[in-house]
Amino acid sequence: MIDYGWFRVIVRFVGVLLVIYFGPTAVIAAVSLAINLPNYLSGATGPEYTYIVLAIISSVLTPAAAAGVGVYFALGGNAFIRWCMRGIGNFCPTCGYDIRGLTATRCPECNGTITPLAARDAAMALPAPHDPPPPAI
Repeated sequence: MIDYGWFRVIVRFVGVLLVIYFGPTAVIAAVSLAINLPNYLSGATGPEYTYIVLAIISSVLTPAAAAGVGVYFALGGNAFIRWCMRGIGNFCPTCGYDIRGLTATRCPECNGTITPLAARDAAMALPAPHDPPPPAI
């Protein structure tokens, strides 16, 4: 049987890299925004004002969002991992519980329905090809 613990380690590693790379950028952008916002907006009017505000907000929100995703991944990212592993036969599609060797049709963790592996594989199989259409006359 295959263990997917390696995937959890990779997700956490990517999270740490995101925090290391985007964390300081987000902090520097937020501090710069707080210090310089009055200077940016002092003479701006109309569309110029809107453009400046959008540019400033995007320069802060982009690294902050990336750092936030990094923190989530570094702390485990359980929902993301369950979402990625939902289609793999050894895990419950609802909660991600390891169902190897389980003979019941219900997950002991979340009481979700577990389709037997043979039926699940048949449902996921590609449909039989249809006959080609007759040639146009």
